[in-house]
Amino acid sequence: MVMERSGQHIRGSVPEGKQVADGAGVYFYLFLCLFAACFFPPVRGFSEEWLRPKWVLAEAVGLLVLLTFGIQVLVACKHRDAGRRAFGRRGYVEDAFCEALVGVAFLEAVYAIVRMFRGGQEGMAASGTFDNPAGLAFCLCAALPFHACLWRRCSGKLWFRSALAACALVILTAILCTGSRTGWICLALYAALWLQKQWKFAIKREQTESCSSLQSVSKLFKGHRVVKLTILAVLAAGLAWGISVVKTDSTNGRRFILERSWELVQARPFAGYGPGGFLREYMPRQADYFKAHADSGYAWLASEVYHPLNEFVWVWIEFGLPGVLLSLGALAWLLSGLFRRRDIFSRMLAVSLCACVVFALFSYPLKYPLASVIGIAAVGRMCSGMLGRGRMNGKCWRWVGMVGIVVAVVALIKVSVAYSYEYEWSRVARQALRGHSREMMPRYAELYGHYHHDASFLYNYAAEQFYAGRYEEALSTARECRALWPSYNLSLLTGDICRAAGKYGEAVRHYEQAHWMCPVRFAPLEGLYYAYKSGRQRDRADSVADVVARKRIKVDSPDVQRIKKEILEDVRHGEKTVPRDGMMKKL
Repeated sequence: MVMERSGQHIRGSVPEGKQVADGAGVYFYLFLCLFAACFFPPVRGFSEEWLRPKWVLAEAVGLLVLLTFGIQVLVACKHRDAGRRAFGRRGYVEDAFCEALVGVAFLEAVYAIVRMFRGGQEGMAASGTFDNPAGLAFCLCAALPFHACLWRRCSGKLWFRSALAACALVILTAILCTGSRTGWICLALYAALWLQKQWKFAIKREQTESCSSLQSVSKLFKGHRVVKLTILAVLAAGLAWGISVVKTDSTNGRRFILERSWELVQARPFAGYGPGGFLREYMPRQADYFKAHADSGYAWLASEVYHPLNEFVWVWIEFGLPGVLLSLGALAWLLSGLFRRRDIFSRMLAVSLCACVVFALFSYPLKYPLASVIGIAAVGRMCSGMLGRGRMNGKCWRWVGMVGIVVAVVALIKVSVAYSYEYEWSRVARQALRGHSREMMPRYAELYGHYHHDASFLYNYAAEQFYAGRYEEALSTARECRALWPSYNLSLLTGDICRAAGKYGEAVRHYEQAHWMCPVRFAPLEGLYYAYKSGRQRDRADSVADVVARKRIKVDSPDVQRIKKEILEDVRHGEKTVPRDGMMKKL
């Protein structure tokens, strides 16, 4: 290959003692650590156990990759033709990237399948080390195309190709086990791209070997076109059936979320709502809808919503029309540029980006660090093609290396400091959960200075102030959190705080807001019942009890049964005791 020949040319023309700048072997271990971080299992020591470990470790290792690159460029600047030396052995680095990603994805797929059948997840979709099956499906779909890079570059090794085929089969099986419909669409997209490539090769070969006239070429082309369109039609019909028949509740729920999200877009299409706009605006919008449409069938599907399940809609809500246009322009630039390049690595990066786009239409791939790694690799691949042509002199390359080192070192320090706060928060939260909320208040107060703009921390802080009996402070913190994230759980918590503080009218308002956000839940009705009873509005309390008695149960649980039993027994026996601790669990 051209890439390998250029690497061999440089290796042959440079003495062994001057090949320090190449350092391709180091990149394999760095990439291995990077992708292991992207698939890292949940661990303690973080405020959130599923995603935060992946992000923190991926950021740290990614910055180490940048630091290594900066050092490599500075070392290359000691010799002539620095740009060529900095990118000369790019093919080996690309192989290291593919090998590390394929290996880690294979181990993740094996773990997910084993855990699904022998880890207590019988009858459930595979999720592996992720918080839900969609995350696993996305990461495995993004890794699958890079098998083609290794397959192409190891054409003479039958054993290696057999191992690659086995790895791809295991990953494919794990994707199917997730039950992700978006994963099925990605696999269909890969099949269509592969068929397109095979037909091109077949047509070219048959044109040169067996087609001697223009008429025969035309017949051949039409025949291939009919077969191709037939297969694509079958794939499209199968996908349409799967999307419309499988998980119909999920499909209807997605439609409802997108409709409410589009209402937000229509209200501010150009400016958007700013960072965090979706979390600030969506749940109140959902509550307003159910207040106006109390008998809507969507009420049975409503729950807490953190994302519109479409990355482009999310960008539009947060950053307005300019953000969407910028995102689409960047994607068009990357995909067109990568597909035009002739090397297999660039094209497989483009295919993996296509998987990111497909998942972005139906899910939230930007939630996972692997999407960022693929995007940065695509941008780096495009930039390397422009910078590696020797247009910059040694002084410019020296500046590139120094900037990379400085940025990496400063960012690593920031990541380390951020994790120190993260670890302290996780320790404090664990102690509070063990019943030491009062003792943890001074440490929460210290963390407040760093996390006062973090909605998750403010919610946790308000909850622990509530359990510590500091109702006024808890109410103040809950109001701060409401300005950032007026969620269902926060409305429930605020209602509990107000009821404990004797502010029954305000408690009723918050419980009603929580009820309209998620009408299918029982916890807001429990809060309403006891708030009305404590406020000596027995007739309204009895009306709520009647609603609880007749309400259908969507997901049965011990908490739902407890709520129904306690309220109905209280009505039946006229109990005067009112529980004061909150109904803060998701039901």
